[in-house]
Amino acid sequence: MPTTGKYMLNAGANFTGLTDQDDVRLAFYNNGSIIYPFVTARSKQHASGTADLYSTISAYLALSSGDYIELYAYSNATNTVSSGQQYLSGFQVS
Repeated sequence: MPTTGKYMLNAGANFTGLTDQDDVRLAFYNNGSIIYPFVTARSKQHASGTADLYSTISAYLALSSGDYIELYAYSNATNTVSSGQQYLSGFQVS
């Protein structure tokens, strides 16, 4: 981050080809370490057949100058995150 302060972060990712009980997770990482347990999102597919699932996550965090944020996506399925269907955005609040 360019300056120390509080930031609002938002992110999302689309997972394709999920089947029943497939698990997906999103997590913010600060400087290479997970922000846990406070900032993770977890979803499960509960339909027969295959489907897409769009998962989102938001956080209000105090960050220091020089910090960097990453978004990690995980799935226990053989699917992938859809190319071009994910985002990470943020802005300084104070």
